Amino acid sequence: MPRRKQSRMREFVGTLSPRELAVVGVPSVVLILIVLYTAWRLVEPAPPRQVVITTAAPGSGYNSFAELYRQRLARDGIGLEIRTSAGSQENLERLRDPASGVKAAFTTTGAAGPADAEELASLGGVFYSPLFVFYRLDTPIERFSQLKGARISIGAPGSFVREYARRILETAGAIGGKTELVELDNEAAVDALAAGRIDAAMFPAPLEAPAVSRALAIPRVRLMNARQADAVTKLVPVLTHVVLPRGLISLERDEPRDDIHLLATSNSVLVRKDLHPALQYLLLEAMHEFHSPPGAFHRQGEFPAVQPQDLPLSRQAERYYRSGRPWLYSYAPFWAAVLLDRMVFLLIPVLLALIPVLRYAPALYRWLHRRRIWRLHREIAELDAELAQDGAHDARERIAHLESRVRSLNVPLPFEDEIYHLRNHLALLRERLTRR
Repeated sequence: MPRRKQSRMREFVGTLSPRELAVVGVPSVVLILIVLYTAWRLVEPAPPRQVVITTAAPGSGYNSFAELYRQRLARDGIGLEIRTSAGSQENLERLRDPASGVKAAFTTTGAAGPADAEELASLGGVFYSPLFVFYRLDTPIERFSQLKGARISIGAPGSFVREYARRILETAGAIGGKTELVELDNEAAVDALAAGRIDAAMFPAPLEAPAVSRALAIPRVRLMNARQADAVTKLVPVLTHVVLPRGLISLERDEPRDDIHLLATSNSVLVRKDLHPALQYLLLEAMHEFHSPPGAFHRQGEFPAVQPQDLPLSRQAERYYRSGRPWLYSYAPFWAAVLLDRMVFLLIPVLLALIPVLRYAPALYRWLHRRRIWRLHREIAELDAELAQDGAHDARERIAHLESRVRSLNVPLPFEDEIYHLRNHLALLRERLTRR
């Protein structure tokens, strides 16, 4: 090290021994390292680059929206693996099982229970799924009780909506006698309806779903106008009354020719609580992008929605609905925002730990220097008292020894005035001894 730098360092540090420097530095460094390690353990790790979501059968509304989510997450370098299923019930079972690897799922409102709140949370409602009822009976049907004695498909095994369909039919008194309930997925139900193997099919689907388009095109197959929809929602509160407006399918052909009253289920995106917060924000962004535009059965901005849902919102979803995406994610690319977010959580505890360090370290530093100065002050005061009583026969040697120790005492500049006082005191003692 150059002499000038050594000189400046000595002016600042003085002649503290390595042991004394360790007394000041080691506790400070240890405290900062402990805080840094604790913060590192508590801060969220970097998000994984892959997340798994479970949907429903290919062509379903769940699956179609998941494909859009995948495109959105890919823009930020996150892969979305889509696993198809039989429906909400299977999705929920996968989400409950940590070993499945599934972190997010589309579900029908009403599928999850209070016990799921320990490990699962909601990101909010996303859309309505109208429960279409197609039938091929000759008599127009407007009441569910008119389906009594028919062969009815109520949905695929593993689909939670089939439970709702059964409850609707039971409430309406349509079950009994020759009524036969079969469990078919959407496409199989339309095939069976076209072939005449069943009389009616109840299934949830978006208006644009291929199964709906196919059913509307089958001769002699009609879409039920459930004029008792409001009454059914009072008896089965988990359902919603929606209306398919006249002419929405085709304004040119005026299809449908009347407002069609339908029942609908509400759908939510559920996640495991251990899903990384940054990935939850990405899913919320995708939900906002693809569900906020108006649709056949909802208004602009109605979704994503806080309600309806089975489980409480996750902390990230609560924050998102309250104040939008975190500002870091608004002004920085995704991975840069994640890195900065983690750095903030690391630096804040370290800065807080520096407060006590900056308070005690300088005080300890000053005390170590003054301790040596005070020791010399004490020895000089003792010699002064002995001289006053004529009891110091070796005073000259002791004064010389003390002067040598004061000269060799190298302290930082702030303590030079105290060295000056030591020298003055010794000079006074030598002068008194000379006069004597």
